Amino acid sequence: MKAQRFLKPISIVLITAALMLTLLPSMLKPQAQTFSATLTPLAGLVQVLPVGQTEWKTVNKTTLINQGDQVRTGSTGTARLNVVSGIEVDIYPVTVVELHDLRLGDGTRTGIVYNLFHLVGALYVKVDMEVTARDRVEVTLPLAGTRVRGTEWYTFVTNKMDALVMGAEDTVEIRGPLGKMYRIDKDEAYWVFVTLEPPLPLVCSAQVLSRGVGERLISEKQPGGVDVTGLRDHLREDLIRNVNPQYRNFLHDQLGIPQEDFITMTLEDEDKILKELVPMIEQFDAKGDPLAKFLETYRTFWQEYWSQVQDTALSLETCGNNVEDAGETQDNCENDFNFKPYCGNGFCETDRFRPGVLGESAINCPDDCRIGNGLDQSCALTTNNLLNPPPPSGGGRPTPSGVGGN
Repeated sequence: MKAQRFLKPISIVLITAALMLTLLPSMLKPQAQTFSATLTPLAGLVQVLPVGQTEWKTVNKTTLINQGDQVRTGSTGTARLNVVSGIEVDIYPVTVVELHDLRLGDGTRTGIVYNLFHLVGALYVKVDMEVTARDRVEVTLPLAGTRVRGTEWYTFVTNKMDALVMGAEDTVEIRGPLGKMYRIDKDEAYWVFVTLEPPLPLVCSAQVLSRGVGERLISEKQPGGVDVTGLRDHLREDLIRNVNPQYRNFLHDQLGIPQEDFITMTLEDEDKILKELVPMIEQFDAKGDPLAKFLETYRTFWQEYWSQVQDTALSLETCGNNVEDAGETQDNCENDFNFKPYCGNGFCETDRFRPGVLGESAINCPDDCRIGNGLDQSCALTTNNLLNPPPPSGGGRPTPSGVGGN
């Protein structure tokens, strides 16, 4: 009996030691750590949807953004998303993004992982850090992925999920949906588009993307010269995505049409000019100038537009619920004073006098300003899984298509 009592504690110790030896490798293995980005609202209406929640919250002061959180801006809303390591993203009006992945890495095999889903709207991305081969800094669009080693670039996503990537400094690597890889500099651009027949699919699979997707490299280095078809498509779709006087007059300049003061026009004349402008974009040829000159002009336009919209005061915390609350006016909460009869006409009218300024965005007019069924988010997830296949689980092979179904 004494021997049994003596051996029992020894057996427990041995079992515990064996268990610790089994777990020790995983305990000592470096683990990637998630951390937060910082969102600074700058103008207009800026909202955040924390991961796991269903209610968007209006923010008018600096707040932390965690992995899985979404950010969206109103018709004049702007914000800046920062990561301390040196990644800065300017979020333009009428834009929706999701911080899909943000990790420090394990310090040995993997570095910083940053993956921002750009679902609709316009972004200016600046990476001011020494990006090593272990780091992965990406902006994923619904139809393509962009990756850098330290540079600046713009991305534009329409409410049809078509997208333009335009370089601003150094080289941007683009991985398209057809398996091709492109590297563009500030004198080049990339256009990707998809044709979807109604009704829209409920989820986005690799099969959905492969059936109707196309892409164009816009470069003077292309054999046969510059094909501006992609630029024409972008300019037309971006006008529809963001109808405002600044962009309309920019297009007037490029097409050799006199600029207009749209506010002083009759509704009939203003509407007629807009509808005539859309098909006229097919005549765009960069005015015979080198592509590099046009892209420089286009970047300058977006820099000036960014500065102009900063004049809008930050919205009240009650703004953004599409209800005219006490204390709200059209000056401090344009979103909630939207003119509903015009929503659904196919134009996302962010700044249009009808009479009074229309302030449409994905917040108060998703029918005109964002593709339905959350398809942009579903396609971004599928595209990301195709470009960055998840690790195998249970000994099986990874499934690259991500979201299933058609």
